[in-house]
Amino acid sequence: KDDTFTTNRRRVIELCRGIRERKLSFLWSCDTRVDLLSDELLREMRLAGCERLSLGVESGAPSIIAQVDKKITVADIVESTDLAKKYGIKVRYYMMLGNRGETEETFRQTLDFLEQARPHEYIFSCLSIYPGTRDFRDAVGQGWVSPETFFSGSFQELKVPFDADEACTAMMNAWFADHSGLQTLYRPGVDEAQAVLDHLGDHHAARVDLAAALFAAGRLDEAEHHLARAAELGYPAPGLLLNYRACIAVKRGDYDAMMDLYTEAAKRDPQHWVLIKNVERARRWFRDQGPARGIPLELEASHDFRVLERTLQPTLPGPLGEDFDRFDEERFVEAAPQVARVGSRHALRSRKHLKVI
Repeated sequence: KDDTFTTNRRRVIELCRGIRERKLSFLWSCDTRVDLLSDELLREMRLAGCERLSLGVESGAPSIIAQVDKKITVADIVESTDLAKKYGIKVRYYMMLGNRGETEETFRQTLDFLEQARPHEYIFSCLSIYPGTRDFRDAVGQGWVSPETFFSGSFQELKVPFDADEACTAMMNAWFADHSGLQTLYRPGVDEAQAVLDHLGDHHAARVDLAAALFAAGRLDEAEHHLARAAELGYPAPGLLLNYRACIAVKRGDYDAMMDLYTEAAKRDPQHWVLIKNVERARRWFRDQGPARGIPLELEASHDFRVLERTLQPTLPGPLGEDFDRFDEERFVEAAPQVARVGSRHALRSRKHLKVI
């Protein structure tokens, strides 16, 4: 992961054009700064396979943005977000709660800003301090942290107390507890997705985005058409296309077609989290006699390009079980495999032999 990937704009443009000239086809994302983006750069990145940009926004309150010396404005953030959307690049904001000067007013300004800018996703973290930063120096100077904290014993992030009063702090803590983790805010409709396709030309990933919007609108035949065209153009994640086609089959009540499509996905391109999730849902549905009982099968129609990853260390992505594509009755009466939750005792037992380097 290269946090400085877009620092040299000319280099990135040349790299993206080189990817296309060599006919390399893969999906990717990167972190970047708001003030490093341009129309030309974003178009080249999208055509080279960029699916998502992650921006360190931190806050939507002008006073907080100035306080943390971001050297950008709210208008800059909105402009860059709109440019990325123009080419169908998903935008993720990294937000921060608890910066110096944070109050109920600045917090509400941030929430209003999110509704205005409408990134595809956002995620909040509380401010943590690290050696070498102004906040760390001030904390040491005020005597509430020792400079040796990060160099002895177990590493632990240090959370900075809010500047807000007790009632405001309680409000922000409660909000954070209810909105922790990745949040989805914006998904393009058919008109927006069609506009992206018009900007990019006959682009495979833009076709998939349009198919997703059409699927959400219930226009299944049109969605299927664009999925087929994306496959013809060499969309690099065929498993995700097969997942959409399986979801379309379920909408039509064709469960045999669904099973055939997931079987094909298992052979061709199985390492996508949404495939694993949907196959397990289908297995539980068959196990619970869903067809006979008239229980609807709810699958997730998504083409997020995240490869299957496990949160349990030291286990890393690896081959699926040999029975991944089995839909026979014997398999469905078995209990679904359980992946240990992060922080659980089972996960801890599995991790305790991991060598720390």
